[in-house]
Amino acid sequence: MSLGKYQIPLGSLPQKAKETLSNDVINSDFLDFRNAKEVSKGSIYQDGIYRNNSNQVLVKCSTVMKGVTPKMVDWWFAWHMSKSERYKLWHPRDHISAELKEDRSSFKSDKEKYIGVDSYVKEL
Repeated sequence: MSLGKYQIPLGSLPQKAKETLSNDVINSDFLDFRNAKEVSKGSIYQDGIYRNNSNQVLVKCSTVMKGVTPKMVDWWFAWHMSKSERYKLWHPRDHISAELKEDRSSFKSDKEKYIGVDSYVKEL
């Protein structure tokens, strides 16, 4: 499958993302964090980069994507992680490779294909 038609130049980084990246890494124990659904509206976690004493990192970055539905997001995460070429489409400059610990391509729903799976990524 040729992905050439999807390889488009990166736009500029939104101002909110620039501001988040300019902040220091926040030390946190992730005490109330069990899954991604908990890092949402009303969470104690604001956009930022958090690191705990075990050197685990939590990155929260809110992005406004007008016209994008939750179903589209589920499809994207289920589709792009299984192949490095697809992963690179997300951020062609910084995303190098992606590999999944297990093949979930036979799972029925898109959510099942990516939620809870270990992914090994290489980024700049």
